[in-house]
Amino acid sequence: MKKLLVITLISSFCLSAFAGDDGYKIKIKFKGLKDTTCYLGNYFGNKQYYKDTARVDANGICVFQGKEALPGGIYTIIMNNTQLFELVVNESFIEMETDTINYVKNMVIKKSEENRLFFKHLIFVGDKQKTMMELQSKLTDEKTSESEKKQIQLDLEKINEEIKKLR
Repeated sequence: MKKLLVITLISSFCLSAFAGDDGYKIKIKFKGLKDTTCYLGNYFGNKQYYKDTARVDANGICVFQGKEALPGGIYTIIMNNTQLFELVVNESFIEMETDTINYVKNMVIKKSEENRLFFKHLIFVGDKQKTMMELQSKLTDEKTSESEKKQIQLDLEKINEEIKKLR
């Protein structure tokens, strides 16, 4: 019986030691933004809900923090009813820095491997979509010859394959 009690105590100590902090902290520094309120939103189905509120201080630092872990998924940062950018929440601590000129392209991920990959993906896909839109407009242009249209179709297929490969 004593052995069972000792094993139970050791097991519970080990489990609590490995459990760590169950809370979350998302720290974002905004260059060019101060003294305002931001919201952390999450998606449930096709709806978006506010999950947390934080103040951007005079230094442009905004910290969302809670004692309970957030469910993993895609979240969004919202200000003045406008979605600024999305991020992946799958870790208890995330730190990033950006500016108001271009939230996504100028994002620097200080702590979060998931978001490093996510923003790399967003930038890559955004650039490819811009190229695809230019090609689509040429494709519908009456001045474009049939041989050019065939090449454009091949280029569009190649871009789609590049996106699939990255994903």
